[in-house]
Amino acid sequence: MNPKWLAIRKTHLVSCVVAAFLVSTTLIAAEITVRMVFLPLSAFRDGIALVSDTRRYVPKPNTRVRFKGMYSALPRPVTWEFNAQGMRAAGWVPSEKREGTYRIATFGDSETFGWSVDFAETFQQQMELRNPAYEVLNLGVPGYNIANVAEHVVRTAMLYKPDLLIYLINPNDFDPPLEIHRVAIHSELARRLECLYRQAGEREIVKNRQSPARVRAFTSELARMTQFCEENRIELMAAFIDEENRSVLKEDPLLDAYFLRPGESKGRVLDVSDVFRQDQRQDGHLSREGHCRLAQRFVGVVSRRGVPRTEAYRPGTPSQPRVP
Repeated sequence: MNPKWLAIRKTHLVSCVVAAFLVSTTLIAAEITVRMVFLPLSAFRDGIALVSDTRRYVPKPNTRVRFKGMYSALPRPVTWEFNAQGMRAAGWVPSEKREGTYRIATFGDSETFGWSVDFAETFQQQMELRNPAYEVLNLGVPGYNIANVAEHVVRTAMLYKPDLLIYLINPNDFDPPLEIHRVAIHSELARRLECLYRQAGEREIVKNRQSPARVRAFTSELARMTQFCEENRIELMAAFIDEENRSVLKEDPLLDAYFLRPGESKGRVLDVSDVFRQDQRQDGHLSREGHCRLAQRFVGVVSRRGVPRTEAYRPGTPSQPRVP
């Protein structure tokens, strides 16, 4: 082989090795810098497992995550704890409810989950404190939209046979499902770039929330959830964080009949927008005090729905908010 050609090939090979080394070094340095300077995004990724169905991801069973905040630092770190069933709970939840209790399953996104608070401070646990006859399950999953929630309801609700299902509806539930990429699970730099990419398109996403296409997608999935609850004899309550979103219920005949028909739909629609407006949010989510107020609101509404009284239930005025 021509010595000149060999020299050129050797030069190109050396250049490629040097370039690969520089790129690798730069990426490693960027990864270290991101981990040192920014709040870690790993808490969310560490707490989920990818699945092949339309939910795309679920809470990772038997996982404990220490969370300090994602967009702004929390006043103190909180702990996200998932049981063996992939639910935010202190222990195993049996499929059959305890005798003399009224079981409530709550579904939704990070607000339902209790993003910025410890487990004991979530509105679900606060509801149980106010009325020992209630058993309130936390099946919220951060990042879920209506399509994810509806699929999660269909796949998990009947595992626990609830008497009532509460869906806490966030305005961003109208958005397209959140994409989770495998590379972002392992790299803090990739997570940060993915987050910046989503934020860059946030304005357009918010603008399109009330577009005919997004409203149709939302009402279709909510109708699916409603039909599932009716078929399995589960009462469904829709609690709106933004009161203006309630108007979408008129867009579908099934939703209109179930939620808005006078008399029969009593207590099936709830406006909790004032609870969120009055709250001093932490990392963009409801604070401990906000969870207490939300619990008090839910307990009051559920009790007025004529919930069957049991031996475990003792009539009385719900206690005042227990703010830690």
